[in-house]
Amino acid sequence: MRIICIAVLALVPAVAQADWVKVAEARDTIYYVDPATIRTDGSVRQAWEIQDFADKRPNGARSRHALFEFDCSAERWRVLSIADHPEPMGGGTAFGTWTGQSEWSYIAARTGTNIPASATNRTILRFVCSQ
Repeated sequence: MRIICIAVLALVPAVAQADWVKVAEARDTIYYVDPATIRTDGSVRQAWEIQDFADKRPNGARSRHALFEFDCSAERWRVLSIADHPEPMGGGTAFGTWTGQSEWSYIAARTGTNIPASATNRTILRFVCSQ
């Protein structure tokens, strides 16, 4: 666990240098993925994502840099690492970091009950799994 935290913090300066691709947009957040960071193991892929917020969050974050894992065949995702940043596009010193492994969350089926986050997650999953 400690090694993962150190690796995440070591990568933070690289956030500004990555070739981020805008993948999705919700009401107040734009989602970017760096295709060069996508790692594949069978149907599972890991990718770094930036969530760029339109307005500063209550904790002071203007963006979030996160490592996600996507299971392409089961259409599910989970979080492996998160770091909030005070500036857009992962700028400034990271704070509020978390490293671990969240539970898998399934992408909701296409029904009238979809919430915007489900549509966003589906779009991101499709982009990552197509790479």
